[in-house]
Amino acid sequence: MGILSEIVEGIINGIYKNRKKKKDLFGWEELTQLNVPSWVERASHKFHNRHPVKNHDKRKDFIGKHYVYRVIYRKVANGRVEEIFFRKPKNS
Repeated sequence: MGILSEIVEGIINGIYKNRKKKKDLFGWEELTQLNVPSWVERASHKFHNRHPVKNHDKRKDFIGKHYVYRVIYRKVANGRVEEIFFRKPKNS
């Protein structure tokens, strides 16, 4: 029973760690698609439609009232572009 309980505890801890907010090296916090403010998403689409992503990743910062939002555009298969959103408090 001891080994089985350790395995279950490890699985639960792994799930819990994945649900925590991901922090980047310099205080950037990765956001899920649901946590992104609508104005950042609209501005991001507007920027992406005017500046296509070629062979390299693009990065764009949007400044809000309390946070700085960073969007990284990565090219994935079939010409699609993946958007990864980060945020960081303005005062840091």
